[in-house]
Amino acid sequence: MGTITNLDFQLMQERLLLRRKRFAEQPPIPKTAAQLLNEMKSESDLHIKIITACHAKGWYVVHSRMDRPSTQAVGVPDFVIATFKGTYFIEVKRKGGKVTMAQLAAGVMLKHLGRKYALIHSFEEFVDFVK
Repeated sequence: MGTITNLDFQLMQERLLLRRKRFAEQPPIPKTAAQLLNEMKSESDLHIKIITACHAKGWYVVHSRMDRPSTQAVGVPDFVIATFKGTYFIEVKRKGGKVTMAQLAAGVMLKHLGRKYALIHSFEEFVDFVK
């Protein structure tokens, strides 16, 4: 079974997002259907939106894979994002998603060290956090 690099995976996710956007922009989609397309259906949709937003702003993103157990240390947040204002550590969970003890411990440690850490459940929470 072949493997792909993290960059290839992120690029693939961005291509999928662009296809979804093109589909959502095609008339005549009823308003209710367009609204459904814009809703977050899964954690991976939220990851794609965050990656795309970060790349659009020229930020450096380290993204942990979702398709297999982490090759990083246990509990490492899903995103480490370097911006012009600082570095952010972000754990992403869909609404109702469970946080592991290792993820909670990582968040506590990062906050204790004075780092910017958040557990987010929506794109709006992400935008508010990195303002």
